[in-house]
Parts: sequence; C-alpha cells; structure tokens
Amino acid sequence: MDASLTQAFALILLDRQKTDNTSLSFGVKPNCVILSIFFELFINGIFDINRKNQVMVKRPGIDLPEYQNSIYKRVSASIRPRSLQHWINSFHNSAASSSAVTEIMDCVVRDLQRRKLLCVNENQVYVADADFLSSKISAIKKELTANAPVTDDILVLAALMMRCHILKQYYSVPEKKQIKNRIRGIWQDRVFDQSEVTSTTMEYDSLQVILGAIFTVLE
Repeated sequence: MDASLTQAFALILLDRQKTDNTSLSFGVKPNCVILSIFFELFINGIFDINRKNQVMVKRPGIDLPEYQNSIYKRVSASIRPRSLQHWINSFHNSAASSSAVTEIMDCVVRDLQRRKLLCVNENQVYVADADFLSSKISAIKKELTANAPVTDDILVLAALMMRCHILKQYYSVPEKKQIKNRIRGIWQDRVFDQSEVTSTTMEYDSLQVILGAIFTVLE
C-alpha cells in the first residue's frame, strides 16, 4: 500500500512511541510533520511560492485529506501571503496554535489507522506496519547512499528524519553520514543554482524552500 510523504514520515515518527509522548505534540517533530504537509500541498498544485518567497494559494483545495485541509484553511484565511517561516512559527506562538498542532497530528494518526498502517498495542504504544516501514527505509538507503537519481519525496523524507535525529535508528554510522552529506549537497546545489537567477525573474523552487526550512527555520 502506498502512502503520502506525510503519512510515511508520521509513521516513522510514531513507530514504537508511547501514545502520550509529548514530543509528538510539541517541538521539532510536529513542526516537521507540518512542513511535510506544506510540501504535499506544493507538489499537488494547491500552494505555490511567489517571488517574495511567500506561500500563496494557487487553486482551491477541494476534497483534501483532513490533515491537509487543516493547513489549507489556515493559509487560505490569511489576508495576505506569508512566508513559510511565518507559518511554521505561527504553530508554536500561542495556546490556540498548540491546539492546532495537536489537531493536525490527531488527523494524521486517524488517517494512518484507517489505512491500517498504524495500530496501538496493549501497552499504549504505536506500532507501524512493518512491511511499509521497511520499504521506505530501504528506498532512502537505495537512493541516497548510491550515486543514483533521488525522488523528491524520498529526499524530503530523509531530510525530515535527519532533522528529528532519527536516522541513527535505521542506518549504520557510515550510511547515516552518506545520507546527510547527499541531502546537504543537493540543497546547496539548489541554493547555488537559485543565486544565479536575477531577482526580477526569480521563481522559487518549493523543494528548495522546504529543504531550506528544514535546515534553517527549525534550528
């Protein structure tokens, strides 16, 4: 069974975690989940990045998954476009924002449970579908530890895992180093390519913006 970037990343985050683990509701982990949702909305053509590096609604979000709709409603209700950094920061600036993060995480969990990719055992610990989890871990290793083409979803998935410091749970020290170096190399290449474009003609690359947020906004 295939799944979206957000579903795959959340599954990796949740596996073997207690259901009452507060790190899944506060801090960098849920912010990374929110970033993955933004990326889905970019690649699905719902959001776009304008020349001021701001998130804008490109087309109406119709029949979106519940977790995507939570982000879409928040952005589309804004009076003017805001940067991705603004949106990420907005999720941990107030009690209401913390509640929104919890709601989004709950939506993702419900979606995974409906798809039978995630369950809760008798010890109140999340258990991910082993075959699905293995397929994603293997795909990251295949694409990022060899000189092979890298798909955007796998690149962002690995970068989010790196930011949450969970690569070490699945890869050896040499593999982890290769993966991190490849991610940083790809991001730096995109930043360099972007710097060669004049500001009057610049079109921002949503993948570059997401990777930039992983490396800078979440520091």
